[in-house]
Amino acid sequence: MKKASVIVFLSILFLSGVVFAQKAEKIKLEYNFKVGSKFNYKMNIDGDVTIGITQPDGQKLPPNKAKLRGEFLYKQHIISVDSADKSANISVTYGPCHMDTIIGESTIPNVDVPALEGKTAMITVARTGEVKEYKMPEALPSSLKNADFKKMFVTFPDHEMRPGESWIRDDSQDQDTQSASVKSVTHSKYTFLGRERKFGYECAKVNFKSETATNTKTDRGLAYLDGEVKGSVDGVIYYDLDTGYIVYSDLETKIDNKIETEQKQSASKEKEAARPNGKMITHVNTYLHTITQLF
Repeated sequence: MKKASVIVFLSILFLSGVVFAQKAEKIKLEYNFKVGSKFNYKMNIDGDVTIGITQPDGQKLPPNKAKLRGEFLYKQHIISVDSADKSANISVTYGPCHMDTIIGESTIPNVDVPALEGKTAMITVARTGEVKEYKMPEALPSSLKNADFKKMFVTFPDHEMRPGESWIRDDSQDQDTQSASVKSVTHSKYTFLGRERKFGYECAKVNFKSETATNTKTDRGLAYLDGEVKGSVDGVIYYDLDTGYIVYSDLETKIDNKIETEQKQSASKEKEAARPNGKMITHVNTYLHTITQLF
């Protein structure tokens, strides 16, 4: 009987320890913005791209393949923090940046990317991570003006989590301008995997999976374009438990971009809907491996 009591007692102690450990593992991710804090990042990109073209007569041209290499340095500086809602005004200043396309033995630099160096963007971020507004740097080349800073910070859940628990973020965009109609849907899932030290920081390790579908249509003037983009992202992100900032991320991105284009025969009202036989189809498959690190 005594032996049985000891076993029961030890079992209770063990189970209590398990419950305590589970409670200790619970975390609440949130940003702790402090005026004057600076975070320096380096983002390296390594990838491949394949471009295939099908002509209007149905003939497929030999695919073009290239490699992509890039490095971006930038610094986030917390300028001010609202005393009421704890939202922060943050500057994002870029250091030396480059993006190269490598075809065979030839390296072709992107002439616009180096123009980021020294440029500063301003963003306002809620304590939850929601980007309320942002202002792009001035005097940027046109190819860089469409950067989306709304996804620079992740919106954290408003409750504590245990390892294995997830939160979902869905975004959609429906924009109709004079030049094009754009519809986009993104589904993102974040799963807390547990605590882990990374580069001296106590971090929450999070698995990230995302899928995006975007459709762009233009049917104005003499041009017709129908673009469909399907993308996915998969990888891990380490968030510093003290500040909420990313310490390290390792992500793989796959993008399948299909573009159909046609030229109308006439801009006149009588023939504006007329099309030549067949469409030109451009298929672009891109793979990117992106590592971002706080240093």
